[in-house]
Amino acid sequence: MTLASLVAPRMGRRDGGVVAEAFANASRESLRRACAGKEVTFRVEYKVESINREFGVVFTGKGENVSLMQVSNGFCKVRRGGSDRASNVDELEEAERTAQTKEVGMWSKDPAVLAAANRPQAEPVSAEDILSAVKMTPTPA
Repeated sequence: MTLASLVAPRMGRRDGGVVAEAFANASRESLRRACAGKEVTFRVEYKVESINREFGVVFTGKGENVSLMQVSNGFCKVRRGGSDRASNVDELEEAERTAQTKEVGMWSKDPAVLAAANRPQAEPVSAEDILSAVKMTPTPA
């Protein structure tokens, strides 16, 4: 399921074909901290048959709306247009305006925050290279 009416920064790929957008890692980590290993509930808002995907809203065990949290922290944008929209899209748009005003997350104008959000792509390392580097050498693991 995908969060309804939101657009998150795209993650990069390890093969270097796609570079991660700014705040992609921060957005993923924020979502992971809110949901991973915790009890959550979700509600399907709409389904797009052409791509066979459901869009909905996720709530933490404490009843917090995860979509609203992501937008408030500046880790997602509200998707404009389209006939299918989340039932709380007005609340999401207000949270986005507030995040822009407060300059949080992707709305920040602080050069240090923006530089940290653009994490460099790691160079791929092969298992053979690692093995040849530590072969016959005691290595703590």
